[in-house]
Amino acid sequence: MNILLVGSNITAKGGISSVIQNYLSYSNWKNSNIFFLPTHIENNILNKIVYFAISLFKLNRIINKREINIAHIHMSDKGSFFRKRIVSKRLKRYGIKIILHHHAHSFNIFYENSSKRVKRKIQDLFEIVDTNVVLSNQIKTELVKYFPKAKFEILYNAVEVYPENPYNIDSNVILFLGHLEKRKGIFDLLIAIKQLHTLLEPSYTFALCGNDYEGVSEIIKQMGLTARVHHIGWISSEHKKSMLSKTILHALPIYGEAMPMSNLETMC
Repeated sequence: MNILLVGSNITAKGGISSVIQNYLSYSNWKNSNIFFLPTHIENNILNKIVYFAISLFKLNRIINKREINIAHIHMSDKGSFFRKRIVSKRLKRYGIKIILHHHAHSFNIFYENSSKRVKRKIQDLFEIVDTNVVLSNQIKTELVKYFPKAKFEILYNAVEVYPENPYNIDSNVILFLGHLEKRKGIFDLLIAIKQLHTLLEPSYTFALCGNDYEGVSEIIKQMGLTARVHHIGWISSEHKKSMLSKTILHALPIYGEAMPMSNLETMC
């Protein structure tokens, strides 16, 4: 079977890229061949448009050269929806079956805030694909209300399991993995750290691994926590494994998500 895997470039920051990397790194696909087509890269608007245009050209070439049986398309909301709709429409012209894998934590909000025209496009996409894959029963229940004619299946996120557990009970690092933004609960975490600051031994430090979108680094300075809290920035997969081996606790007081990849990576 020839499978076309469509999603963001693996250099993109976020859970979707982690999921795609897991698919690409898995070695036991047996009789299945996977062809990866990235359609999005983190850059300025112009470069994103050019990158997507090139991806569409590559899509035509793949369809013409390979007998693609199924397309596995990873989608979020906003711009991701519009890109994946164009790709899906093109694939459907060739009679290729489509699995649309949804990763948006609140697609229902994106749908509610869209115009009537965009809502029709969303409904059309959900109904023309062969299966909509969602990450939890809660998300399925929410989306079925909006798209009763669409087909849904639940597929939980997964991660590679270590052959030996690297967890170190003597570690003194408390880790935060994810974008530094309000939805991830980063400000609640900083308030908690401030309240516990005098009670914690000085050896315990907090490592914030993620892009700072809301001035968190400056707030850390204002709160007088620079000796306790360190903004590491976005880290690679290998750096992440190293950080987890030094971590005593992973704190992610997130407001809403199906099952964060960082939680699964910490659990294993």
